[in-house]
Amino acid sequence: LAAMANYPGGWLYLGEMIAASAIFGLHMLRIDPGLLRERLRPPMQKDQPLADKLV
Repeated sequence: LAAMANYPGGWLYLGEMIAASAIFGLHMLRIDPGLLRERLRPPMQKDQPLADKLV
């Protein structure tokens, strides 16, 4: 566990992923909030047809 904290490349990658996700989320919130809301829903939904759940 201590060796994991001393891994600058991993921290850089993690920071880049968090920043990219935040930028994309804010962009989608501004451009198309309905699409963002739909994409953040869980994959299995109550109103989803059974055929879609099986695939």
